[in-house]
Amino acid sequence: MKRRLILMTAAALLLTAVSCGRDKKSSSVIQPDGDTHEENAAAEVKLAFIGGETGKLSTALAEYDRANKDITLDIHRYDSSDIEYTEAFNQLTRDMLAGDTPDVIIAPPDGMRNLQRSGYLADLTPFMESSETVTPDGLLPNVREAVDCGGTIPYMFPCFSYETYLASTDFIGAENENWSYDAAMEAYRSSSDKEGFPEGPTLWHFFLRQAGRESIDFESGTCDFGGDFLRVIDFLQEYPFDLNDYEYKDSSADYMRSLNIAGISGINLFSASYVYSMYGGAPVTYAGYPSAECDGAFVTVPHLWAVPENSGNKEKGWALIENFLRLSEQKKMSLEYVSGVPVTEEALQALAYDTPSYMAMSARAALTPPDGGAESLYITDEALVKLLDHSRSVKIDLDYGSVLDNMIRNEWLEVMRGEQTADECVESLNNRVGLYLSERE
Repeated sequence: MKRRLILMTAAALLLTAVSCGRDKKSSSVIQPDGDTHEENAAAEVKLAFIGGETGKLSTALAEYDRANKDITLDIHRYDSSDIEYTEAFNQLTRDMLAGDTPDVIIAPPDGMRNLQRSGYLADLTPFMESSETVTPDGLLPNVREAVDCGGTIPYMFPCFSYETYLASTDFIGAENENWSYDAAMEAYRSSSDKEGFPEGPTLWHFFLRQAGRESIDFESGTCDFGGDFLRVIDFLQEYPFDLNDYEYKDSSADYMRSLNIAGISGINLFSASYVYSMYGGAPVTYAGYPSAECDGAFVTVPHLWAVPENSGNKEKGWALIENFLRLSEQKKMSLEYVSGVPVTEEALQALAYDTPSYMAMSARAALTPPDGGAESLYITDEALVKLLDHSRSVKIDLDYGSVLDNMIRNEWLEVMRGEQTADECVESLNNRVGLYLSERE
C-alpha cells in the first residue's frame, strides 16, 4: 500500500497570523431571534457570554429561548480587545461584585478556570446527581476527569473536538499509537524520500505542537522550553527548506485529499470519509502529534458553561446547561452546531449506532470511494469502535488552549523563517509564557 500520513492542518494556515482582537471594548446586549415573552409571565435568565462565536451556538440558544415560554433569555456579551479576554473577564467580575450576577456563564476555559479558583462558580454536582438527563457517571471518562475539581464539578461543556494525525498501519505500524518524539524523529530520519510525512511548515507544526504544551507545568505555574521543545527544533533544522521556493496550496477538499490531509473533528462523516475511505477500509494507527506523554491528540473546548455561586436563579441556569446535555441536543451539537464529540456515553453510542446512516454527516453514511468508483464504502465496525475508543481516551487539558498554542506557534514560526535563533525562541517563550502563567494566579 502506498505510504501515507494523514494530518489535519493545511500548511498555508500555519503562516497566517492569528488575529484575536475584538472590535469593541465595551459590552453589549444581544437579544436572540424569535418570539418575545410576556414580561409578567416569563422569568429572566441572564447569560454572560465571553469569547468568539462557535458554530451555530447563537442559533442553538435562540431555539432554547423560543422553546421555553417560561423564561426570557437575556444574553449579555462581554467584548474584549485582548486575546486572553482579560478585559471581558475583569468587567464580568466587577459586575458580579456589584451584585449584577448572571445565571449562566459561557466563556473560554482560561478565564473560567480563574473564576473557579476564586470561588465564583457553583458546584453542579448536586444538580447532576438529581438529573434525569445526565449524571457524573454518565460522562465520558476523559470528560469526567477534565471537569472534576477536587470532587466538585464547577463547569461543563456540551461537546469537544480534537485534532490528530493518522497513518496507514502498514506504513507506521500498530505499535506507534501516540508515538514519542524519538520514534517519530527516527521514522523521519530513516525515510529516504520522506514520503508520507508532512512537508515544510506543516512538518514543524506536526513535531512542535505537543512539545510546546508539554513544556508547561500548570500545577507549579512554570515553564521550560529548553527541553524536548528545543531538541525538536534542533532536529527540524537538520532539514532546511527554502520558504521562497515552497509552493503554498489552497485548502480545498481536492487539494487536501491529494495530499492525504485530513483531521478528526468529531464522530461524523468527515472523520470516517477522510480517515477510512482513502485507505479503502484498511487499518489505521492513531499516531497523533509526537509526545513525551504518549498523548498525541490536541483537544479543543471553546467554552465552559457554569452557574455562578451567587446567582439567585441557579435552577434556571442549570436547566439551560442541562438542556444541551440532552441526547437530541448532543447530536445537534456534534453534527450540526460545533462538529465535535458529545460528552456523554449515551450520546456517543447513539451518534455512532442510532443515527441513521443516511443522515448528513453521520459516520456511517456512504463514503466516497478513494478510486472514484461507483460502489459505496462504509466505515467498518472495527474502525468505528476504534474511533469511539480513541474519543474516550484523548486527554482534555482545560489549562492549555488557543491563546498559548498561538503564542508558542508564532515564536517557532520566526525560527523557521530565520528571524530568530532556537535559543532566542526558547528565551522569549520562557519569558512570555512565564508572564502569562503568573498573571493567571
